[in-house]
Parts: sequence; C-alpha cells; structure tokens
Amino acid sequence: MKTVSLTSEFDYSGSAVPEWVKILPLNEFGAHDGRKFKVSEPQNIVNQSLRENVELPFDYEHATQAEDHSPKPAAGWIKALETRADGIWAKVDWTTKAKEMIKNKEYRYLSPVLSCTLDDSGIHSVIAVKSVALTNNPALKMTAFCSNQETVTLQNQQVLNEIACLINTESSEPSEILAALKKQQQTQEATLCKNDVNEVISTLVFPRSCEDELLTVRQSIGQEKFKSLMQNLSCSGFGNIQILKTQTAALKARGINLDDKPNNYGLSEQELAVCKETNIKPEDYIKVKESNNGH
Repeated sequence: MKTVSLTSEFDYSGSAVPEWVKILPLNEFGAHDGRKFKVSEPQNIVNQSLRENVELPFDYEHATQAEDHSPKPAAGWIKALETRADGIWAKVDWTTKAKEMIKNKEYRYLSPVLSCTLDDSGIHSVIAVKSVALTNNPALKMTAFCSNQETVTLQNQQVLNEIACLINTESSEPSEILAALKKQQQTQEATLCKNDVNEVISTLVFPRSCEDELLTVRQSIGQEKFKSLMQNLSCSGFGNIQILKTQTAALKARGINLDDKPNNYGLSEQELAVCKETNIKPEDYIKVKESNNGH
C-alpha cells in the first residue's frame, strides 16, 4: 500500500471561507504528472479515514507528514467526512491564520495525502485519507472547490431540479432533461401539424385521403407557409370537387348556382347519400334523373 499526495485548486473568491470543502472526486481522475487514481467505494474511504476521537489535520505543505521535529501547526481540523454525488467532502474547523491566508490568496490549493493500492492496470485505488494540506504546488486534476464555481454549480442544479419538476421528469440530469424537452416539443409540434391539416381538409375541402401527404408538407415547410400554400391551391381549384364542362351548361339551365354550391352538383343531401351508398357518380345520377323527368 502506497501513500501519495495530490493537489487541487483552492480558488477562493468569496467573503467567507467555506466550512465544507471537496477533497476528492469520485470514480477515476488523474494527476498532472500522469498518474491515475480511482475512488470506487467512497463510503469505505470515509470509514477508514476517520478514527474515534482523532481529527484529521488540515496542515501547511504536508508538514505533519515530515519526520523531523520542527513545529507543524495546523491550518484547521477535519471534523467530518461526507460522501456526496460529486465527491468526498470535508468539514473543516479553520484556524484564524488559515482563514486570513486563504482570503488573501496566500494559499490557493489543497493536497490530500492518500493511502492507495496499485492494480495491474496502473491505477491507484484510494483506500483512505491520511491528512489534507494547504499548498501552492498543484498536481491533482480536480474541479476547483470553495469558489464561485461551486456556488454557480449548486444554483444550476437547483434550476435543473425545478425544470425536471415542471416537465414531469424524474431525473434532473441535464442530458435527460434535454431529451425530455425535445420529446415534449416533438409531441406538441406533431399535434399542431395534425390540427393544421384537419383545418385545411375541413375548411378548404381537401380530400381526407390526402391527409398523410398534407401532413408531410406541413412538417416540411412550417405552419405559415403551409397555410398560405393550401389557400393558394384551394383558390386555384385544387382540393374542391370539380364539375365537368359538359355538365356546367345543363346545371345552369336548371337554375343551379355553381358559386353557392360548388360541390353538390345540384343534388340534395339525400341524393348525394344515395350516390355514395350505390357507388353511382353524381353526374351519372343527374343524367338518369333528367331522363326520368323527361318521361
């Protein structure tokens, strides 16, 4: 089992030194010198690190790890360790001197001393935290802690939680929220497209058999262009049932106003219903009707 020390930035820019600081990320992470580390069982690390009635030291430049007899004052004492979603956090009781040095940016980084085992793949598995130091010699590739960035991240997560609640999604992960929003938008757009097509079919008298084709057009060109195109097509005669020129004169001679009734051939609703049930074309029905009236 090896003992190693790593560092991550203490990018402090607030008005008060935080009581809780992040000392380790979860899963795999690396140091600037190329070494790779892994935190696979964070709660076990917490349990192994804390000893009864003994607080872990937060010192300066790993002084407590040196074997000489020089003074080794603490910058603070770790009162508790806690596993969170993004890493292992330490609750620190800072000394007055350490607080001032952090505020003045005399120290910008922290460095945990870790007990590790090295596996066959060359990754150091973290077993325990032995101490943590304030230092200005960075090595660990880890997101800055005790900074405005942490505050912004927390605020962002709160916003994501609220968005997830509003769209009725259980997960507050950004990727899953985005997927849910896209799906919701697609559903709303599909409903809007179908409503526009139904309106065209009912008001501009396009045949229901064209519904799928009209829906494809609506999805392709958008609502405004679709409605304009359908209006122009309707005015040009597309969609409405057309009357053959050979029938026009006979219908007018019978006093049928084609402008008022462009689609019924001068037949009553009952007569049109008969045509539909018997599969007789309205123009053929008119011929038979006129022939019978002649007799």
